[in-house]
Amino acid sequence: SGDGDESAFVARRGKKVLRIQARRGLTEDAHIIEVLGLIATLRGDSSDTALVVVDRDGWVGARVYAALSAYRMTNDGAFQLYGVRGGERARRKPLTYDRVRDEVWFGLVDAMRDGLVIPEDLKLSRELAEVRAEVHISGRSKVTGKDELRRALGRSPDRADALCLSCVEVTDWDADRRTNEAQQSQSMAQHDPYRSPQERGIDPYSAMNAWGRRG
Repeated sequence: SGDGDESAFVARRGKKVLRIQARRGLTEDAHIIEVLGLIATLRGDSSDTALVVVDRDGWVGARVYAALSAYRMTNDGAFQLYGVRGGERARRKPLTYDRVRDEVWFGLVDAMRDGLVIPEDLKLSRELAEVRAEVHISGRSKVTGKDELRRALGRSPDRADALCLSCVEVTDWDADRRTNEAQQSQSMAQHDPYRSPQERGIDPYSAMNAWGRRG
């Protein structure tokens, strides 16, 4: 990337990470070459279309994503592409996690608990060791911020970030967000103190009818 950080690539199939590699000074086109090379080398006898998950945050990430997107549009079936913006508010579980980046990191935790196997990599090990779970002021779960990790490591945690992205469960995040918003709205409506008492199953005037009949 432009500031000297590595461009990290992690290839995963099922519960096994097949390869971790990193390069410096790659152009956008060079990123495409690296991706295509990994797909060709590690495809084996699989006929499935490879899924490429890219961090779209920042100037470099946006340009790499745009280059991959342009290539895919003119080379149908080369790979599937999904872009993640870690700085956005959490989409799938906005009441549990603060940002998309936090969702992605906790997704890695779930994958490891589910038996994810990763190759030995000293840089990756150190990056993972520096990450801590935190609680945001809102009460939502967070992981150690990227700036803090940079200070602790003396560099960006590129390999750990790439590992997290390789474990992203890609679904329609916008649909997940809409579902969550609908559930929150329904929950708020059920607890709305200004809602009609009759809708809440309470009729405060029923006693008046009883008094009236007695009269």
